[in-house]
Amino acid sequence: MDNSINKQRRTRKLIILGWVAIACLVIAALEIISYVFLTTFASSRVAYLTFQPPVFPSRDDYEDYLAERHPVLGWPGADDEAPETPSARNVPGYTASADACITSYGDSFVYGNEVEAEEAWSNYLSARMGCRVGNYGVSAYGTGQALLRFQINEDDLGSFSGNPDKFLQHEAYLPDSTLGPVSIEFPYSVKVLRIALKDEVRNWIAKRPAWSNAIQPGDPSGSLEVTVAIASKFMRLCQDREKECFIVLFPAETEYDYFHRTQDRIIQPLLDEFDRRSIPFLDLTPPFHKVLVGAPIGTFLIGQGHFNAAGNRIVADLLYEYLTSKGYLFRQPNNTPSNGTEKK
Repeated sequence: MDNSINKQRRTRKLIILGWVAIACLVIAALEIISYVFLTTFASSRVAYLTFQPPVFPSRDDYEDYLAERHPVLGWPGADDEAPETPSARNVPGYTASADACITSYGDSFVYGNEVEAEEAWSNYLSARMGCRVGNYGVSAYGTGQALLRFQINEDDLGSFSGNPDKFLQHEAYLPDSTLGPVSIEFPYSVKVLRIALKDEVRNWIAKRPAWSNAIQPGDPSGSLEVTVAIASKFMRLCQDREKECFIVLFPAETEYDYFHRTQDRIIQPLLDEFDRRSIPFLDLTPPFHKVLVGAPIGTFLIGQGHFNAAGNRIVADLLYEYLTSKGYLFRQPNNTPSNGTEKK
């Protein structure tokens, strides 16, 4: 009797140990698969959803960074003569000292990344207008940085009241926060699950731009509210400087493709806020769609999704048409000399 009971106990223990071993193998396999997914597919296809701590720089690299760092903007523009001195992109045919009839501020789309200076929209627009367009765009700048670059630019003199920092009470996209990217660390399967539950993934499945939720009213990131507040501050600064200003909305490939398929605007809440606050703007997506006769925008993009030379020319043409239709300018002769003198 005792032998039978002991045998049954040993059998149960073996069964339990067997299931534990199987569970451990399954968990180990799941962790391995999750790790491979995070370090290959996720890191390359949806890199904005993952975070890997940067390699700590050497002392020399850090000192080089400090030498170039701007105390307000973070990093300078590619054409800045010094970190503290904003400089516009070169416009062939005009000297850097030539007065600009128009200045622009923004990110890499404004700057015209991945094309030469003569192929940038600002150069094409300069040629059409007969005067230099000051392009102060900087790669990877946010709307707030563009505003601050406008504020500190001594070539665009004026007063500024208020501080946009008050709109940024917290950073919404810190690693491992609710909205931020997920760190690639153990347990990897939990990290994969966190990625799978993100709004960006649901938007991707629904064939919407990954950032669709961020531009909606009341989103936890506050992206819509912050963008509108910065745009409003920009317009007030323009009034202080007695300048005619407007916002230009460049078409991102995913948002353009969504509009191409559905005729709906993901950024409609932003457009509505601009209308409600009487903020003038040029939304390039519908006119671009009209120019392309409904064709996909991909043939006008290169590299990391910026416009190629043909796309930049379309941007310049659309801007010129908008400026003319709004009465912002009159046609100036194209024979402006390259010594910096311009007809006003």
